[in-house]
Amino acid sequence: MIRQYIKETIKFIVRSKPFIMSEIKEIERLSRMNEEDMYVYKEQQFLKIFRKAITKSKFYKQFYSDAGITLDDIKSLKDLIKLPILTKETLRLNTDLIPTVPKWQLISAKTSGTTGTPLRIYHSYRSIKKEQAYIIKNREQRGFLYGSPIVSIRGNLFKSIPKLKLHLSNTLYISSFNLKSDNIEDYYSEIIKFKPRAIEGYPSSLYNLCLYLIEKKLCLTIPIAFTSSETLNRHQRDLIEKTLNTEIFDYYGTTERSISLIETMDHQGYIENPGYSINEYFENSIVTTSLIKERFPLIRYEVNDNLKLEDPNLKTPIIKKIEGRKEDIVIAKDGSRIGRLDHIFKGAKNIENAQIIQEEKGTLIINIVTSKGFTEEDKNIIEKKAYDLIGKNNMTLRIVQISHDQLLYTASNKFKFVISKMHK
Repeated sequence: MIRQYIKETIKFIVRSKPFIMSEIKEIERLSRMNEEDMYVYKEQQFLKIFRKAITKSKFYKQFYSDAGITLDDIKSLKDLIKLPILTKETLRLNTDLIPTVPKWQLISAKTSGTTGTPLRIYHSYRSIKKEQAYIIKNREQRGFLYGSPIVSIRGNLFKSIPKLKLHLSNTLYISSFNLKSDNIEDYYSEIIKFKPRAIEGYPSSLYNLCLYLIEKKLCLTIPIAFTSSETLNRHQRDLIEKTLNTEIFDYYGTTERSISLIETMDHQGYIENPGYSINEYFENSIVTTSLIKERFPLIRYEVNDNLKLEDPNLKTPIIKKIEGRKEDIVIAKDGSRIGRLDHIFKGAKNIENAQIIQEEKGTLIINIVTSKGFTEEDKNIIEKKAYDLIGKNNMTLRIVQISHDQLLYTASNKFKFVISKMHK
């Protein structure tokens, strides 16, 4: 526990406000820019990153040479679309060739592996500071002042450490791996004593916390909740906000730090963080160019998530929905691709949690965690809603009752509502 305490304290110090004030001031400057000035800024940053990549990165030199791209071919932001798209698989195979500086100057990181094999990437200290500056500004704008008490239920702590209070950051870490019915009252007492202004966590972790609180007829009042790293489903938002008497602000980003979206103040969608990246929105993916990563450049990097724009013609896009990853889509017998399967459980009674698994085309296993009042009628309602959504002759369903412990999570305890092996 002491080692973890020291580790988390050091992580906090190097990202703390005094160390990143210049980055915070830069974000404040970007936030005040009009559309024309922001375009100029993005163009300048893009050209700077591109020129460094094509001259300093072993990978990009070859990647662009193979595509017939030279340094002189890219002179403005309009030329961005001339560049080839960088896929996750290409990135995976060439990670060590991408840096524009020696690797000892970078910090290695891995994605959680929610879509399969974890991806190893690199960050510079400067990009880490920029990322943290965006987080601090976003949270301050939504009512959470830096240094206020916050409960964190993410992947920081593993099974061996049930909780950890970090005094310097005023954070109470709770291990999502250890949340259970038989210890929820202890966690409840710790949170009450801590008097948090906010709580952060994966949607599934906060949802599980609330299920156990409801089971014990307990509730909390925590003014603000920050969710990230998983798709936030409607039923999760409703239960969390009611049980914690809170207001959720969801965040969308990637471990690669190529895109950053924050939920609007009125909860009508998501907006881009100013100057963070250049994003090209397509039907089943986003192609992103990070403007905060010069030493490990990600230029026209494909992120396989489904984002729906409010109006594709707006210069400043508003993202209406984050519908999940390509891997969250199931494939019916007729080949149609179906998402937003959480609608199957909207209004369903006596269902505490669910997970959908597809191993082959046209077949679904719907695993459900039920409460005591669950009946065959409840099961039939779920089946009917699923068939209404997908088509009765278009999918073979198997509904299986399981326990909480049988739900599948990643190594970092992230929950995937849909696990599709069709994309492996």
